[in-house]
Amino acid sequence: MSIFNLHSSVLDDYRNFVGSYFTIADERAREFVERALFDQAELWPEPLLQLSPSYARAASVDELTDEASFEPCWTLA
Repeated sequence: MSIFNLHSSVLDDYRNFVGSYFTIADERAREFVERALFDQAELWPEPLLQLSPSYARAASVDELTDEASFEPCWTLA
């Protein structure tokens, strides 16, 4: 399953979960709520994409190993 299908599935499940908690007798009110839940997806915000800031590189991994700044945590057999 792709992340996009998973996202859609989770939203559908949540929408059905919320919609199962109440029965609205008034047709106009029910249509309003259904539009909010199903058409406008008012229960969750738009996706947010954030990027991590870039950091200044002090040294490459090769440079650090040449300096013996750290030891590997594995051994080759």
